[in-house]
Amino acid sequence: MRHTKLDPAPERLRIGLDMTYANARDGTGRYVSSLARELGQRADIELLEFRAPRIERLPRGLRVPFNGLAHIVWTQCVLPVWVWRRRVDVLHAGAAGPLHAPCPVVMTVHDGLDFYPELRPSGIWSAYVRAVGVRAARRAQAIVTGSHASAAEISALYGIELERIHVTPYGSAFTQAAIVRDSGDGQAGAAHVDYVLMVGSASRRKNFEAALDAVRQLRAAGRDLELVVVGRVPADAPARTPWLRALALVEDDELVRLYIGACAVIMPSRHEGFGLPVVEALALGVPVIASDIPALREVGGEAARYAPADDAPAFARELAAVLDDPTAARARAAVGRDRAQQFTWARTAEQTRDVYRAVLTTGTRGRAWLPTVAS
Repeated sequence: MRHTKLDPAPERLRIGLDMTYANARDGTGRYVSSLARELGQRADIELLEFRAPRIERLPRGLRVPFNGLAHIVWTQCVLPVWVWRRRVDVLHAGAAGPLHAPCPVVMTVHDGLDFYPELRPSGIWSAYVRAVGVRAARRAQAIVTGSHASAAEISALYGIELERIHVTPYGSAFTQAAIVRDSGDGQAGAAHVDYVLMVGSASRRKNFEAALDAVRQLRAAGRDLELVVVGRVPADAPARTPWLRALALVEDDELVRLYIGACAVIMPSRHEGFGLPVVEALALGVPVIASDIPALREVGGEAARYAPADDAPAFARELAAVLDDPTAARARAAVGRDRAQQFTWARTAEQTRDVYRAVLTTGTRGRAWLPTVAS
C-alpha cells in the first residue's frame, strides 16, 4: 500500500475511465463523477469516458441478469477492442475490469463488501464480483481505494499484495467556499426543527435502524427531535414514524443546507470503505457520530464521536452529549474543518494520476496486449 509521487508528466496521458455508475445517487456515483470532473480539468490528462450498456426499465427479475450479462460481454469482449482502437494509455475500470487488455489496467475497489453475505445488497452482483472482479483485480497493474483500512481488507480478501494497492483518499466538494456561501444559513429544508441527519439508504450495511432507535430513545427522554434521512427507507417507515423525514434525491446545494442545519450527522454503518458523509459533515463544521469501525475512525480522526455499530443506546448517549453542550460540540467539529481540508477531489485526482504514471513504468504504453500483471 503506497502513495505514489512522481515528477510532472512530459505529455498527456490518454485515460479510459469507467463512467457506468457515475449517475448513481450513492458514494460510488459521487466518486466516479467527481474524479472524472477533476481529471477532465487537468492539462496532462486526456479523458476518454465509457459506459457499459444498461437497461433500467425492466422488472428486477429481468433487469439484474440482463444487465449482468451485458456487463460481462461489454467488459470482457468489447471494451478491450474499444481501448485498443482509441490507443488508450491506461484503462481505469470499476469493480469488475477486463481480464485481458491492450494497456495497463487500474481498478477502483472501494471495499470488500461482496465477501460479507449478511451485508451485501445483491447476491448475484456479489457472486459476479467474487468470480470475475477478484480475478480481474489480481491481474490489474494497480488497485486504488479510499482508505488504508479498505486497502488492508482488499489485500486479505482478494489475495492481492498490499504494495499493489494505492490509497487515494476521496474528497468533498463541500470544502469549497463558494458552495458554503451559497448554502445560506442552513434553515432551508430544516423547517426550524432540531434534527439529526443520516446520509445513506436503509440497508443492513448502513444500519438505518440504529439511527432510528437512537433518536427514538432521545424523544422518549423528552427531546423534540427529528431524524432526516437522505436516501431510500422502507415505504411505510414515515407513516409509522411521524418524526422521520426521508428525502430520496437532493441536489448538492440542498444537501449542504441539510448538513449545516443539522444538530449532528449520524453514520451507524456496519461496514464502510471510506465514509463520505463524515468528510462532508466535518468540512462544514457539523458534529459527527459514527460507528466505531476502522475506515470511519481513519477518516474522522479525533474530530468525530464514535459508538459501536449495533449499540443504539451508545449512539443516543453521544447524540445527547452533542445536544447538551452544542457549543463544545461545534468547537470539536470545527477542528474537523482543518482535517477535512486534506480530503479534496482535486487531491484524489492528482494521486490517481500518479498511479497511472506509475503503472506505465511496468506496462507498454498503449501498444502491448497485457493478459496479466507486468513484473
